[in-house]
Formats: sequence, C-alpha cells, structure tokens
Amino acid sequence: MAEVDWGNEASEAPKKKSRVPKWAWFCGGGCLLALVVAGVLAALVATNVSEMFDEGKQLEELRAVLPFESLPEGHQIVGTGALTGFIPGVEDAWTIRIGGERLQVEITQYAPSAAGELRDSIASGELDASADQQFGSLGIFESAHGELEVQGRKLPWMRFQTFKPTAESSETAPAESDTNEQADDSKPSSFADAVSMRVMMVDLTREGEAGGLVLQFQRQGKGPPVEPSEVIEFLAPFKIGEQPKAAEQPKAGEQPKSGEQR
Repeated sequence: MAEVDWGNEASEAPKKKSRVPKWAWFCGGGCLLALVVAGVLAALVATNVSEMFDEGKQLEELRAVLPFESLPEGHQIVGTGALTGFIPGVEDAWTIRIGGERLQVEITQYAPSAAGELRDSIASGELDASADQQFGSLGIFESAHGELEVQGRKLPWMRFQTFKPTAESSETAPAESDTNEQADDSKPSSFADAVSMRVMMVDLTREGEAGGLVLQFQRQGKGPPVEPSEVIEFLAPFKIGEQPKAAEQPKAGEQPKSGEQR
C-alpha cells in the first residue's frame, strides 16, 4: 500500500487576502493619494454648501457684522462660508434675495488691505481696478455718486448700469420691469440683455474700522436707475453704525460679576 505524504499540505498556512485592492497597486500610489484627496475635498465642499444655505447660521453670522432683529418675510440669505478664502481681500460675504423681485443685495466684509481703495472709489464715484474688472466687460454707463442718510449717518454711494441708456429703459416703471413675473415672460434677445444690471454700492463701514463693509444693491434687467430711497427702505431693519454685541470677558485678575459662572 502506497504511503500518503500529508506533511507538506498540512503544514501550509492559508494565504492571507491582501488588504490593498489590486487596482490600487495598478494605478500607483499617486493615483490612490489623488482619490483620497478628492474624497476629502468633496466632503469639505458638501459640508460648506450645507452651511452656505443654513439660513439660521448665516443670519447669526451677518448679525455679528451688521446688527438687526430679523429680516422681512420673503428675504432669503446665502453665505459664502469657507469659499470666501478663495476671494482675495474678502473676509466674508452674504447674498440676500427678495422674493417676487428681480433684486439681490450683496453685503461684503473686506479686509483692511482691500477696503481703502474700494471705499475711496465709492466716495469719489470712480471705479477701482477690481470693480472695473468685474463690470468693465459689460460696460459702465450712467455712473453717479452721492450720500444718503440712514439713522443719522451719512453713507457714501455710487451707482451705475451695465447697459447703454435708452428712452425705454429710463421710462420703464419699477413695477413693470423689476418683478419676476416680467422676467419669466420676457426672453432676452442677447447676452448683453441677459446680464443687464442696475447697481448701487453703499459704504456701510463704521467709523474707526480698519476694514470695510460694503452693500451692493443690484436689480437685474433694464429699467430706471436704483434710487437712494430703495436702499434706505432695504436698510430699515438694520442698525447702521451700531457695534455688534459681544460677550464681555472679565479682565485678568478680575472676579466674575455676581451670578456669572467661573
């Protein structure tokens, strides 16, 4: 009877499965690293987009810069969140859209390095390089500047439009040209018509601040110029010039006030 050799088969340990997929080795470490980075970036973008559209969060962040109790019904706010880091000279920004109107308002907080030139441009009525780059390709027409008074403060403003003035655009009533109903019914005949805007920029910066806070009141489509009274009405809920409330911290060596926890 022939002998059976069980030694070699019995002594062999089962092969372990590789923890790294074969495709990962095939595309190389660089490819795997790129996929990991892409996954992290996707997660960050998704989180940031969620925060941008978090109305409660954005209202609180705007309130910390420009105090107000609440916004009127129909106002929708969107923030820029971490994306602000990709815009040179901008520390934070918010866009407020008003339901039923072809209108949006941008409130931007500028760093000291960028605020001075922009504020000078608004006060003088001459666009700086950054604003000219933003709107210059569309055309700058009918520019004007002045001051409006809100809550006892005089605020410099500058306005312009991105289309050539015509008798029709200057005589159109706001009720006929500045509503979404009109926008839905009218089809722009060209790209220039589609991006036609009437803009007013207002300097909201508080006295003594190193940076800048600028409001951009922007109506879409052709029509009469933006009037200071429109901006004054929009700013009614805001406390212009009031310092945002901040939690008071006890000074070094100072005991907390009665009722405060250590």
